[in-house]
Amino acid sequence: MNDNDFELKAYTFVPQIIEIRDESFKKFEDVSLKGSLSTREITDLSDLINNSIAIVTQYFSDLSDRKIFIFSKGIRYGFSELDYKGFYEFIYQFNEHKGLSDLVSIEYLKEKVLIWIVDIYKNKFSKEGLLNYLNRLVDDDVKKYSFYYPILNLEVDEEFSIGDAKITYFTKEYFEQLFQEKKSEGISEDDFNKLYKKYLGQVFVCVEVIAEKRLASKLAYEKASYIVDVLKLTSPTVVIPFEKCFLELASKMPSKFDFLSFKEGNKFGLAIHEQVNRCHQISYTVEMINGYMPIYDQFGGLFHSKVHLEILVKNSIIFYSKCISEDDLHLRISKFIMILESIFLRDTEIHGMVQKCKTRFLNFRNISSKNSNDKLELILDNMYQIRHKMTHKSIRLYIDNYELQVFQGELVQILFSICEKATLFNDKNLFLDYLDEI
Repeated sequence: MNDNDFELKAYTFVPQIIEIRDESFKKFEDVSLKGSLSTREITDLSDLINNSIAIVTQYFSDLSDRKIFIFSKGIRYGFSELDYKGFYEFIYQFNEHKGLSDLVSIEYLKEKVLIWIVDIYKNKFSKEGLLNYLNRLVDDDVKKYSFYYPILNLEVDEEFSIGDAKITYFTKEYFEQLFQEKKSEGISEDDFNKLYKKYLGQVFVCVEVIAEKRLASKLAYEKASYIVDVLKLTSPTVVIPFEKCFLELASKMPSKFDFLSFKEGNKFGLAIHEQVNRCHQISYTVEMINGYMPIYDQFGGLFHSKVHLEILVKNSIIFYSKCISEDDLHLRISKFIMILESIFLRDTEIHGMVQKCKTRFLNFRNISSKNSNDKLELILDNMYQIRHKMTHKSIRLYIDNYELQVFQGELVQILFSICEKATLFNDKNLFLDYLDEI
């Protein structure tokens, strides 16, 4: 289909529009609240909703997707459930045809195209063609955004980069200048401190994205998460396996949380406890940052890579990050083995997988590292045995923390070495062929 075909196809959805007079948007005083919800203070926005155009959603009857409606003056405009599936298929095909997936989200396209269709339905004519309409909106809505996500428990001596992202912080001088700017807008010093003071000294990962805001926010968070995953390859937990990994995006781990307790026999002896997710701040000195830069440089640019082995390494880093945050060391080892097997086993292999994975891992380790480790084969056997007993027998064998330390470090080194050689092989099977010939 070409542009003209998609334009003509879009008009066929106009007669499929249905109107539903919506009684679900009731006045707040007509709604009966129960249970914990009845104890909360809730702001009544029903007048605002009923007197404006809004996007509302509802699950399909089989819960497989959501219907979206344009809500205006008590009426929902949309399709029948069967027609939604054809509409959504059209949106996906149109998105593929125009190559918009890096600029706008599928939800953005669904909503904007539905608004265009409903407008034609209500007015009985088209004010502009679909392509002109969307080009105008995309030109207006796609912008460059910078997002700053707080990192928990991290201190840095200086700003540094991982790929095209930055690990940074706001200075005291910046906030002083920001206050003068806000002061001219009428904000008081107390209100300014309540809003911004918590960010003074906070370390952030800063990423830049060009897209419409909803997609930009999604892509920025995914990228920031990956950058922190790379950062976690150098966290203390990698060399001290039994230490909990407190290095994380603040959005993924609360800095603190509360819980309540009672003593037996004392109904009103309610005690409030606060627990902090931190044993100490993790400080990255200039010397440490410089020492880690080869890792940051090697892995930081993989987020947008299209090279097969680099994508494999990127996905392994994301999974490694989840593993290193796992406090259950037996489960962590089991997950680490999954990383090894995703790299060193073919998709079609079903027999002798353990031995094949070990052999390829050790072969690659021996040709890619100048430092020999005679104990590595024994350590690998022990890790596999721990995984086997844990997974298949529900038995927890003793874990030697030194061996786990070596294993964790070797995994990072293996990922680094694969990344160095990634462009030499078109896909994983060619890489494994190379290892099998050694």
